Amino acid sequence: MNGNNFKYNVCAIVPLYNEADMAGKTINSLLEINSINKIVAVDDGSTDSTWKIISSIDSIIKLKHQKNMGKAEAIKDAIKICPADIYVFVDGDIGESAVNISHIIDEVLNDNCDMCIAGFHESDLAGGFGLLRSFSKFAVYFFTGRHFPCPLSGQRAVKSKVIHDPRVRLYHGYGLETGMLIDSILAGYSIGLKYVDLNHNVTYRNLKGFMHRAKQFADVASVFVSKLLG
Repeated sequence: MNGNNFKYNVCAIVPLYNEADMAGKTINSLLEINSINKIVAVDDGSTDSTWKIISSIDSIIKLKHQKNMGKAEAIKDAIKICPADIYVFVDGDIGESAVNISHIIDEVLNDNCDMCIAGFHESDLAGGFGLLRSFSKFAVYFFTGRHFPCPLSGQRAVKSKVIHDPRVRLYHGYGLETGMLIDSILAGYSIGLKYVDLNHNVTYRNLKGFMHRAKQFADVASVFVSKLLG
């Protein structure tokens, strides 16, 4: 994390909720990316040792929520304290593969697009039945007429002008990614997709996994309804 040669300030934001196993690996991998100037790690009310782990890492900015407020609130709070030209959203569970986030940053630094989303191959998304992913894809197409294969990906590099555009909302909960993508397309911003080798925790076909996906589905459905009602 030595800065970049593009004269842009790049801030990586890592929201974390009970990610003690992966937080250190994810952040330390981001520290290897030269194009990133600052990293903000937000402990969003974790009940495990996430805060202890990120507190031990030098050269990053740390924030702590006393209770779980959701990914969007974590990102909003990070943006408030870290002005930047480009923001990079990174899930805390991608571990050492976070070093490959550099590829989506480069797409935005090189002005190839206003927002670049990291794509996962279908085989990397196994775990559920694909209903959530299909609904998210449908929502994006319904409102924008554009087919987008990975609307749920939490890894994205975004120009500051997109983040601060009042037409682009940071939606609550798991609706953040889908809603932000829809709004950005409707606002006329260019969206890029880059398939990147990333690892992440998969929610499996058990009770915990189904409950997690039900919450995700509800949040994406909430975005759909809010856009439908205008």
